Amino acid sequence: MQGTDERRHGRSAGVGMAAMSHRDGVGVPGPGGGAGTSASGGSFRARQGREASRAATAWVLLAAGMGTRMKSSLPKVLHPLCGRPLGSFALETARRWQPAQVVVVTGHEAEQVEAELGRWARRMGMAVTFARQQPQLGTGHAVLQALPHLAPSVDEVVVSYADTPLVSEGTLQRLCERRRAAGAELAMLTALLDDPHGYGRVIRAPGEPERVTSVVEERDATPEQRAIREINAGVYAFARPALERALAALRPDNAQHEYYLTDAVGLLAASPAGGVVAVPVEDPQEILGVNDRRQLHQMEALLRGAARGRLMASGVTFAGDPPCVVDPWVEVGRDSVLHAGAWLLGETRLGERCWIGPGAVLIDCQLEDDVVVEGTMLVECRVGKGARVGAGAWIAPRGTRIRAGARVGAVAFPDAGGYPRGGGRA
Repeated sequence: MQGTDERRHGRSAGVGMAAMSHRDGVGVPGPGGGAGTSASGGSFRARQGREASRAATAWVLLAAGMGTRMKSSLPKVLHPLCGRPLGSFALETARRWQPAQVVVVTGHEAEQVEAELGRWARRMGMAVTFARQQPQLGTGHAVLQALPHLAPSVDEVVVSYADTPLVSEGTLQRLCERRRAAGAELAMLTALLDDPHGYGRVIRAPGEPERVTSVVEERDATPEQRAIREINAGVYAFARPALERALAALRPDNAQHEYYLTDAVGLLAASPAGGVVAVPVEDPQEILGVNDRRQLHQMEALLRGAARGRLMASGVTFAGDPPCVVDPWVEVGRDSVLHAGAWLLGETRLGERCWIGPGAVLIDCQLEDDVVVEGTMLVECRVGKGARVGAGAWIAPRGTRIRAGARVGAVAFPDAGGYPRGGGRA
């Protein structure tokens, strides 16, 4: 099963998850051949106007695993995170970063994964190639399936996992730049943890602190190695020739009889051609992944907490506890008040001085200034300036327009201080 080696060497999704804080800085933010398809009808699309340093980089996203700890018939990368498939977050990062090519390696329920992620790629206006891994024989084997689909011009390959939604384009670019500057064949992202127990340790070369010699599993580590706080984050930037050479040298000499991508670290570290450099991630939360439903719930709380922090910093009030639920893509105008028990989901947009009361659920809605909504659900609705929509109102979803100043249902109209002062039915 794909991913076994990353748990052995420290790339578990649980890094620091229990101690996550809701910080404003969280971004919103996949040997043998395999079949390949493209979400845009072609396997490669050149992007003009990009600097030459990025034009030769491909990003391989691994999305072939079964995700058994999710206890679900739905593939892990398709589980909803803030209303969108988990795997679509990496595609959104790719849209902002704009590598020359994106290849997603699929395996378990490949057709379903390709259809859904392909739909999201088209929605974002980007090209994605899919490579099939059948059967699943480890992460090294998964990357091998992507190689035939890389454009001839690609000379650098970034590899990471489609279940790590917070990795930013800035971190990926910095990883590539550090590899080139060091003349290394591989740059690997690492993280410094206060408690690295259970994770593989990154071993650096004596006298050359930037260079890595290996990744050591904790159960095989010496007491001195266990004291090391640096772990493997599971994000790599390879020179393409080095990646091809390392994949050809992998052997399934392990209990699972799989080809482990992490074994490439030791192979390239021993090479005289350039070696391996470690690049510590600036924010360890970026490497958090999702392996089970608890981690999925915690990731959603992290993203929505960051969204609340962003909105409060822009002049929005959150009243009551637990606070109003907001998705990362929600926009709210200043001096608006969002009450506990309300949900703002999808790409909902609110104007200024809106008052959203308990029981309001807004999904992909657009509200103009001075709108009041409570105790009802609106889906893909447009609400005009000063309208009031309250309990007892049934609004047809998808396309309904409520005119400016309209009153629908029973509403407790807020005064200037944001508190109800009575109401009535229109």
